[in-house]
Amino acid sequence: MFCTRPIVERINILLLAFSSFLQRQKIHNTSLSSPNKTAFSDLFWQLHSLEDQRPKGNPYIGGQNFTWCCLKAFENALGVNNGTVVIRDDSRSTIRASSVTSLQNAAKRNQFPCGAKYNNDLHGAPVVAINYDFLVEQCPSWELSSRNNLNAWLHSLSGFLLPAVIFCLSVPRRRKLYVFRSFFVADLAGIKSYVPAFLGALAAGLIVLLDTTIWLGMCFAFAGPMILSGLYEAMLDSRIIEFLREKIQNKRLTLDMRCRCLMLILIGNLDLALEPYNSQSLRPGTTASDTPTIRRRPTAHMAASPWRHMEVLLYDLRLYDDDDYTRSESPRQCARHLCEDAEHCEDNQHEERPRSWTLETKGHIARTKTRLRTMLHCQYSFGSVIGAPVVFFLGGFFFAFQSSLEHLGDEDIAESIAFGSWYMIIPHIAIVSGLLLAGNNPNILEGVFATEREDKADNDSISLLFGLLRFELVYPSCYKVAWQWQRGHTKKQWINQLLQTYSRRADVEYACQADTDDDDLENLRAKTNLSSLDWFLVLSLTFLLLGVPFVLAFLTSFFTPQTGLSCRSLTFAISFCIQVAQIGLWLWAYAGPPVALAEDATWPARGRWRGFHPLSFFRQGGWLDTNGFYTPTSVNWLLTENGRRRTVGEVVRSRELWSFRAMWCGIYYFLVVVFGFAAIFSSLGGTLMQIMGVYRTAMCYINVQYWLVPVEEKPMAILSTNSEEMIRNSINSSQRRSLTPKQWSAISMTPSSIATTPGVRGVT
Repeated sequence: MFCTRPIVERINILLLAFSSFLQRQKIHNTSLSSPNKTAFSDLFWQLHSLEDQRPKGNPYIGGQNFTWCCLKAFENALGVNNGTVVIRDDSRSTIRASSVTSLQNAAKRNQFPCGAKYNNDLHGAPVVAINYDFLVEQCPSWELSSRNNLNAWLHSLSGFLLPAVIFCLSVPRRRKLYVFRSFFVADLAGIKSYVPAFLGALAAGLIVLLDTTIWLGMCFAFAGPMILSGLYEAMLDSRIIEFLREKIQNKRLTLDMRCRCLMLILIGNLDLALEPYNSQSLRPGTTASDTPTIRRRPTAHMAASPWRHMEVLLYDLRLYDDDDYTRSESPRQCARHLCEDAEHCEDNQHEERPRSWTLETKGHIARTKTRLRTMLHCQYSFGSVIGAPVVFFLGGFFFAFQSSLEHLGDEDIAESIAFGSWYMIIPHIAIVSGLLLAGNNPNILEGVFATEREDKADNDSISLLFGLLRFELVYPSCYKVAWQWQRGHTKKQWINQLLQTYSRRADVEYACQADTDDDDLENLRAKTNLSSLDWFLVLSLTFLLLGVPFVLAFLTSFFTPQTGLSCRSLTFAISFCIQVAQIGLWLWAYAGPPVALAEDATWPARGRWRGFHPLSFFRQGGWLDTNGFYTPTSVNWLLTENGRRRTVGEVVRSRELWSFRAMWCGIYYFLVVVFGFAAIFSSLGGTLMQIMGVYRTAMCYINVQYWLVPVEEKPMAILSTNSEEMIRNSINSSQRRSLTPKQWSAISMTPSSIATTPGVRGVT
């Protein structure tokens, strides 16, 4: 009995070995009559109950799963030939591998094609390709980002989008959504007030969220004009400072003009608001010296003019009075001749003496210095506004790059880096707006000017949705800050107003003395009228700040996940083209006409241009200029002669509606609206589609040039990941040098899994 136990155990071992052998034979030699799915799942456990794994959600709201689609294509490419599982040549899907054995070996190396990740294996995973028609049939619509795959949405959201929101809040703006005061409960002593306080805080938070989203979309939509206008203003500021430095050295400018130019730099971003007013008239036979002070006009209205208030503030610093009452608080900048032959007199003894400096004048000078210094120092420092957010924004890139090193070949991280590079446009806008000298809070100017305002002034707001949404001024002030894309043009308007007011020297007491140009202010005009080279410099800096984010984002998405122009790279390309178009519209509206040639500036008696030039049609004074082509933003044709707004009926019946000015205006604002909404859709819409996963759809698996071709001409879509060709393309020269000769020869001698053709997956 004891002798038979070893024999029985040996028989059992032999039976187990034989059954194991039969099982292996069953796996490798599947009968034609047996179900293929059972054999396939025995070979590859990923195919087990594949139909039961089919996505149950609605694919049109993100219920698709392209990993399952890859498994479906993998299963469809397998077949049975003479009882053996083989890779069949199917038109709907294919597996680019030599045999089923190579697929099994890849699976053992954790390189199963569907969902494979890089694990230092240079051979990678086999390629699974699917016919586009079959892909649309089996896997329509898009796949929602999984909450477990944080690289697909959290990197873009928290690493780059939220810091971009912080930057956009530092960009100055004119209006914002109004948060109703009724949302906030002052008394929280009783329990009953907690519920309305919570609901009010929730409603206020939703309004702030909507307001931030709108402003973020505006920054993306008008990034080009914002950067261009800011650089234009910076160029004008530098020219004014250079002008003042030259004139202070040769002592040519009066004290009040120097203060006026400095004040223009600090408040030139406010609306001029040059409303008509009734000037204070002088009695006949009296001069300004007999009227030492001019009564200030009331400022208790929302349309107050900072130009008027600046003139009143600086009037006490004047050196000369003015006999022209229409100039009001804008005094003469030159001495008046006291002799009768003033036109030809060159004797300095006959010139008017400047006003003497009294203790009161010195007090005005000290107070003006304090005001200018206070206005400059009340602004936030550039480092606190821009420096800290820049470091925070760069931290997102550092984290993304570190994650990419830990997860080599992860396409989601590469796409998040691409979108993060695109979001660099917002920091560039903030940097440009932060380096400007003009303050963003007009309430500081109100305090400096001691502006009088009524306590119950009408709110300047724009209501939408039956008053539920109201856009009010960001700073409740009688002065209005220009939008960022209009700041450069607004600063130029201030300069033009200064030149228009003070550039002509006139002696009204003696009519025989002709007006002459002020050489100093003509120098200022020449400095602030940018030449072609100046515009080239400003535009070059603008395209540099716009182009760097675009190039980085475009190149990254161009090679990920497929080589060529596809959904994400097309989004970046469309956005950049829209910004170029927006810059073109800005130049059309605010750059002005080209300066007329010398021979084109005169009109002979017969009404023809003297010395005809082919480009006179486009220059200042030409047909385009006289018909309002270079001022498309002007809507004066909607107003009557007395400034009243025309009704709709009056506009339709008026001749101005059918004029060229109205046509330019309509074309301009139509293009602004179209390009603006297109930019918002491509920016915020593209960001939302990337975070949600809308770009994971069948269309995005092929390149743009194949979207409109017939279905039979569309290339096959690659659903697998981490192929050998991807690894080969992603290895740069430094990584190649780090490989051993044996490793590199192994990957070099292996036939490529994919042909390097447009439309296939490339560098990750």
